[in-house]
Amino acid sequence: MINSSRVNFVQATVESIDKEAKKVVTSEGELSYDYLVVALGAVPETFGIAGLKEYAFSISNINSARQLREHIELQFATYNTDAEKRPERLTIVVGGAGFTGIEFLGELGNRVPELCKEYDIDQKDVRIICVEAAPTALPGFDPELIDYAMNYLQGKGVEFKIGTAIKECTPEGIIVGKDDDTEEIKAATVVWAAGVRGNPIVEEAGFENMRGRVKVSPDLRVPENDDVFIIGDCSLIINEEINRPYPPTAQIAMQQGETVAKNLAALVKRRFS
Repeated sequence: MINSSRVNFVQATVESIDKEAKKVVTSEGELSYDYLVVALGAVPETFGIAGLKEYAFSISNINSARQLREHIELQFATYNTDAEKRPERLTIVVGGAGFTGIEFLGELGNRVPELCKEYDIDQKDVRIICVEAAPTALPGFDPELIDYAMNYLQGKGVEFKIGTAIKECTPEGIIVGKDDDTEEIKAATVVWAAGVRGNPIVEEAGFENMRGRVKVSPDLRVPENDDVFIIGDCSLIINEEINRPYPPTAQIAMQQGETVAKNLAALVKRRFS
């Protein structure tokens, strides 16, 4: 995929960006640049909610996804072996009804019937609960798509608690709140999919940002830093029609990648012409 005669591929971890010196510090040394494209992705955002880091699963990489899959299968496998049935083993809470949360719920809705059949469990004993603090699922998406997604998932047994915030995550489950009311939901599995922020390296580099995301120009460059492009989860682009940021999806990141490649080619051509 990479033409080694035209691309110098360096496998390393980015540690910091010095935009004044136009250098990137990596685990393998420093790299200087004429133009820089920042595409460092995102990290989970817990918003300071107590217990999330300690007791909730995330879906931040392939290894965390494998760990979550094995944990859920273990709960189903041991449910019928307990001397006394524990309903919380079959209760799965998903924090967040954004793009990641809804996609995970869709996969979970397909997997649960298979697990029930494999371990001889009545599917009615399984609870899948999605908790979303915002007033709607899939914020920023078309209302018709939101209704379709929610109706589809409810048909697969997913319960939605919209406009409800997770106050705390505990070893036994979660505590949620809506208005002045609080409720404890006991669950052996809590999955946090309610937020990400741009890579902290972006903040540490001194770019003006909102939760690690930099508002970029239409050409995807950073205002006041014409030699730096930022794309993907670290970028913030406003949809002027609804005055809200575009969601940080893979589809948009791919379009940004193509746009940056064309813009860089034009800049280099202009520079040497």
